[in-house]
Amino acid sequence: MKKMKTIVALILAAVLAFGSMTVFAGESEEPMKIGVILTFTENGYGLTVKQYLDTIGEALNIEFNYAAAQEAEAMNEAMENYAAAGVKGILTMPTMNTLNEVEFCEQNGIYFTICGTVPGDDIYEQVKDNPFYAGAVGNDDAASTLGMVHVLADKYGVQKLGLISLPMGTSDMHDGRYAGVKQGVEETGIELVAEGLAYNLTESAQNMVAQYPDLDAIIALAGGIEECMQPIIAAGKQDTMKFAGFREEAGAEDLFETGALATLGVGTPINAVFAFINLYNAITGAPLYTDGACRHTLDTIYVSSADEYLTYVHGAMDQNPFTVDEIKEYLTAFNPDASKEAFEAFMDGYDLEYLATK
Repeated sequence: MKKMKTIVALILAAVLAFGSMTVFAGESEEPMKIGVILTFTENGYGLTVKQYLDTIGEALNIEFNYAAAQEAEAMNEAMENYAAAGVKGILTMPTMNTLNEVEFCEQNGIYFTICGTVPGDDIYEQVKDNPFYAGAVGNDDAASTLGMVHVLADKYGVQKLGLISLPMGTSDMHDGRYAGVKQGVEETGIELVAEGLAYNLTESAQNMVAQYPDLDAIIALAGGIEECMQPIIAAGKQDTMKFAGFREEAGAEDLFETGALATLGVGTPINAVFAFINLYNAITGAPLYTDGACRHTLDTIYVSSADEYLTYVHGAMDQNPFTVDEIKEYLTAFNPDASKEAFEAFMDGYDLEYLATK
C-alpha cells in the first residue's frame, strides 16, 4: 500500500509539473505587444517602418500595432488604446507633449521611446532618469533643412521659395525643420515668399502653386512627393518650380532625371529600428544606457540624383538594411556584452556609403 501511494504521488507530481510546463510554454508563445505611433502609416515612410519592424517581430515573437497621429488628441487616444490593449512598450515618431506622454506610460507601466526627434535639454533633464523612458533617436532636424536650402540656392539658383509643413507645435521634428529653413533663407538670401502650415498638405500645395506661380521652388517639411509635389506637376510647373522634401517614394528617380526634384531627405525610417533596440532593452531589464536615457542625433541622408536615390532604394527599401542577427548584437537579452558605444557607432554608420555595400 505504501509503495502504491508513492507511485500515485510520483504520477501526480509529474502531471502537475507537466501542467506547469504547458502553462509556461503557452505564456511564452504569446507575442510581446508593442504599440507604434506614426504621423502617417500608409505612405512611403510608414510602410517602410512597418517592413522593418514586422521583420523583427516575426523573428522575436513581437506583435507590432500601428496608429497614426498628427494632433495631440489622436496621440492621446492611441496611447490610451495601447494601454487598454496591454502593450509592453510604445514607440512613437511624433511627440506632442513628451512630459505628459512619459508620465502616462509610467502610470500604466509601459516603456516609452521616441524615433522622430530628440528632446531639448530642459525636457531631457526631466525624463532621462525615468525608468519607463527608453530614450530617443532622431535626425538633426534643423540641420537637415538648412542643408536643403543651401542646395536649392547653390545648385539651382533658387530665389523665391515656398514652404509647406504641419502647423507649428504639432511636433518637435517639424518645428526643427522649420527653424532650419528660416536659418537657411537668412544665410543664402533666398526670399521665403509663402508658408502653408496646415494638416491638409495637398491642399496647401495646391493653393500655393495657384497663388504663387512664380515660385522657383517649394520645400515640404511634411508630406512628400505624393502629397506636395503632385500639385506642381498637375499645374504643369515641374519645369520651373523645383521641389525639395523628405520621404522615399516610388518614381522619385524619374523626377530626379527630369530635374523637377531637387533633393530628398531619406533614411528616417531606420530610426524606428534604433529606437526599438532601446525599447526592447528597457523592457527586458538591461538597457545600454544606465546614466541617463539615450538621446542620439543622426545626420539626414541626402539624395540629389537618380543614381543616389536608387542606391538608397536598393539598400534600404528593396531589402532591410540590417539583418535580425545584426540587430540582436545590440539587444542585451541576446548579447550581454553589448555597449552603448558600439551601438552609437552602429547608428552613425548608417549612411549612403554603407547602403551602397548592400
